[in-house]
Amino acid sequence: MVEGLDRENKAVPPSELRRFTVMEAVLSITPVKPAPDSLSIVESFDNIQFSWESTLDGPYRVEVFRKTGGGLPLVTQISNASSLNLVLPGQGEYYWQVSVLDAEENTVLTSRQAPFEMVQRLSPPRFTTPEEAGVLSLLGATPLNIGWQPVAGASYYSAELIPVNPAFPTIARESGPEINWNIIDKSRLRPGGYTLQVQAHNPLEGGIVNSSRSAIRSFSLDRVQDYGAPRLTYPAQGQNLSRLQIIDNRPSFRWVQTPALEKQRIRLSSDPNFGTLILDEELDGLSRSIPDLPEGTYYVQLMSEDTLGNKSPDSSIYSFNVTPVPALPGVQNYEPVSGQIIDMQTRDDIRFFWSGIPKTDYYRIALFREGSSKAVFREDKWSGTEYTFNKLEELDTGLFRFEVQAVREMDGKVFQESAVQSVPFELTLPEISEIPDILSPELQYAR
Repeated sequence: MVEGLDRENKAVPPSELRRFTVMEAVLSITPVKPAPDSLSIVESFDNIQFSWESTLDGPYRVEVFRKTGGGLPLVTQISNASSLNLVLPGQGEYYWQVSVLDAEENTVLTSRQAPFEMVQRLSPPRFTTPEEAGVLSLLGATPLNIGWQPVAGASYYSAELIPVNPAFPTIARESGPEINWNIIDKSRLRPGGYTLQVQAHNPLEGGIVNSSRSAIRSFSLDRVQDYGAPRLTYPAQGQNLSRLQIIDNRPSFRWVQTPALEKQRIRLSSDPNFGTLILDEELDGLSRSIPDLPEGTYYVQLMSEDTLGNKSPDSSIYSFNVTPVPALPGVQNYEPVSGQIIDMQTRDDIRFFWSGIPKTDYYRIALFREGSSKAVFREDKWSGTEYTFNKLEELDTGLFRFEVQAVREMDGKVFQESAVQSVPFELTLPEISEIPDILSPELQYAR
């Protein structure tokens, strides 16, 4: 209500009554970006956006401080807008504030300080292989070797191989700390161009991951072909081979391969780990004669490569057994037969005859009087299968035993023997029933 006087100082009627409310003024300015206590991944001397909200119009002054800067601003910038970009030197701990200024650039209102942290983005990996624009051939067991140098601060890496032809499959490597990627299974690789992308990563607090920019490399594959491993076909796995069979038949190790490569290699050992080698030979074919081996278990492994040195996978390790040399078959005696009684009245000799044994070099023969170890005769290296004894004056009637054994030599030493065949027999003369009279010459002629 308003009261007053007129010019004559007389009271005039009061005005109507009006009511109103006086409120306290609300002035604010709030940092928005970088948000308080935020973490950002940046490049060196990166442009960082700062923005804020204010109830007052500008101009504004933005000040950025390092936590270790002693309270002196690192950067100060005036802007009429509510955002601006500032270049900061890189990773570190910072805080910032923004103020409203009057026309004379005096401070009217200042925000609270907003701390924030910046982490340097990891550097992209640097490739060691393959070379940029290189052309590779992947033949046999040769893998696609991809490698890069370690990145400081990285915990793991991701890699992706992208074919230029979109019809071919993209191949991704599972993330891990390894700085190489050897693609051994080439079933998804095709001839043609490829782009390789590799990133370095490091996890930070709050689920943030510091990831580098992708390192990119381009190369081409001109040939991609797997070679099959050699496969032994003889002897079979675990097969028993007689040493006699190896010596007499001269069998060979035999194997197959698809495709059959120009250079073959065979290793033979009695040690499954091939610590010592009996054979280690390079061949140009798919067979090799089996050497003379003593009794035991043996192991074979096959390897191969083409003329350019591209290798196939090694074969499995095969085992086989060499069994002892068996005895020669036993001799069968044809004359005399066991238990035969020989009448010596009309004989001038005794004939011994027996069966021949294949691959025999000679026979040991001997005749003994039964019960005696002294031989009537003995031949240690008789070459035939028949023997005639005519020194009958050295004999008498009675029981005898004929022994015959087949023998085979190798390198001047006895290699095989048969069992000794022992044939008992008897020699007899007929008995004289009457003793003749002895006549005088006179009586003899008188008759």
